[in-house]
Amino acid sequence: MIRTDFEPAADQTFGAGSPFEIVLNYVWAILIFGIFFAAIIVPIVWILSNLKDRWNDLTKKQRIKTIATYAAVVAALALITWRSAMPSNF
Repeated sequence: MIRTDFEPAADQTFGAGSPFEIVLNYVWAILIFGIFFAAIIVPIVWILSNLKDRWNDLTKKQRIKTIATYAAVVAALALITWRSAMPSNF
């Protein structure tokens, strides 16, 4: 059965914020997402720049080992992220 006699309250002011509040909300959202992405990007750039600096000094065996280590770490992080996103969580 569907109610047809429902009327929202007359004094409802949801979404009627001042322009300052709206700008403040956008600034907070940009700040939070910026910090989140920086927390992910900065370590990756740091690791890759260090690897680039010492790449020429590595032997072929060390290069292969380095690539395998990075691939294993990325695979482990991907697996952990994938499994933690599942509803069953093991």
